[in-house]
Amino acid sequence: MASSIPCGPCSHDSIHKNAEKWCTDCNEGFCNVCEKSHKSMKMSRDHNFILIEEYREIENINVVFECQEHESKFEMYCKKHEIAICIKCFPAMHKDCSDAIIPLAEAANNAKSSTAFVELEHAINDTLETIEICVKDRESAAERLEKQEMAIKKIISNTQKNIKRHLDDLERKLLNELSTTYSSCQSKYGKLKNQLNDIEKEIKRLNGQTTQLKRVAPDLQEAKIDQAQIHKRKSVHDTTLELKKKFTIKQKGNEMYISGCTIMASGNLLIADHKGQTVLMEYNEDGHFIRDIPVSAHPWDLAVIDTDRIAVSYRSLCYIEIIDIKKIIVLKTVELKDKCNGISYSDGKIYVVVRNKGIVVLDIKGTILSTIKCRSNVFNISTSNTRIYYTQRDQGIVCSCIKTGEELWDFKDLSLVTPGGIAVDSDQNVFAAGIESNNLLMLQDDGKVKKSLLSETDGLQEPIRLCYNMKNNLLLMCNKRNQSAFLYSVI
Repeated sequence: MASSIPCGPCSHDSIHKNAEKWCTDCNEGFCNVCEKSHKSMKMSRDHNFILIEEYREIENINVVFECQEHESKFEMYCKKHEIAICIKCFPAMHKDCSDAIIPLAEAANNAKSSTAFVELEHAINDTLETIEICVKDRESAAERLEKQEMAIKKIISNTQKNIKRHLDDLERKLLNELSTTYSSCQSKYGKLKNQLNDIEKEIKRLNGQTTQLKRVAPDLQEAKIDQAQIHKRKSVHDTTLELKKKFTIKQKGNEMYISGCTIMASGNLLIADHKGQTVLMEYNEDGHFIRDIPVSAHPWDLAVIDTDRIAVSYRSLCYIEIIDIKKIIVLKTVELKDKCNGISYSDGKIYVVVRNKGIVVLDIKGTILSTIKCRSNVFNISTSNTRIYYTQRDQGIVCSCIKTGEELWDFKDLSLVTPGGIAVDSDQNVFAAGIESNNLLMLQDDGKVKKSLLSETDGLQEPIRLCYNMKNNLLLMCNKRNQSAFLYSVI
């Protein structure tokens, strides 16, 4: 409920009475008694009064009754400038508007019936109608939005049901496949278990027979063992070389550094020039250039895995690659922890010399299996099924060890200066190239006997790399810088 408006004159005398009328000239409330007194006075006799109820409807409208500049009450209206003015405004700013000056009360009475006032009322009514239309439109939009929300919720619910139905079907299918696979594996396992049981019984039977044989015929058993241990070794003195072809390696860069060579299963030759381009050069047995095989960087050493695959080391970049040379694609890249020097392949494994680490052993998929401890500063490596051979170039040493790293022997002689390339034949005899002594030595499998096979007079000039192919008894040798390569038959 709205608060009452007090009578101004009564409040001045500390009397609390509610106003019944509002004087628009004095901007103050009056009770009935004070209103009569106010109208009886000559100076306020013409003042305008409105009911308090009417005043409440307009009390929040900001109506200015005084001139802000002169702080005097508005008494006149200038029709020319369409503004209310006080008595001081007239001589100061409206002295040329005398024909347009009328009393403010007259202007107010005219305003009630003026066209502008009527237009204002129409504008207000139009605005109210527009607001009403907007409200109805928003209400309609809210209803549509609610319907859309319900429709979307229904779509989401249906989608959820469809996804659940699909997942249930998929689960059923996978469980059926799992059950079928499990039954199949269980059946195979049962068959394998039975086969293993039969084999176990047979082995136990053979073991019993062996024990009986050892008891009744120890001399025969020892003879068999001795016979098995006897192996006729080929002497290095029985080995000779016959030159099949000397050919020139194409130089691809400003200088040459032959860092690796090998003989492929097809009989073709692969050569790596570390100072040349990022390729491996392929030649046939007659020394004719066939093609360049692109690789990821300047290659260092390489080894043949099978008819299609080779392993390549990239020395200072600390990684190796397994490459399919038919499809020219990298099958596997293996990052190692330091410089990768020589690389070799035998008995299904890849052997890589890694500086400060040893010899890292990998399977043909590139998985690291183990690391074999060896001497430091190993330059090149060759392997057989049971042994590892490597050169220490700066120390002038050729070393042999088993595949656990235990050394069998080492060789050092003034006749072999700066040993580089190394290879092994089927009798575990070793070929070793002397880079600075410009020669090729062959060492007996025990490292105690040597034979000189080639020298500088045979065209060797810094012979750095060699490769022996057991299947075809071929030996490939490459000089370091002068583009010369030699293919020999080993007799």
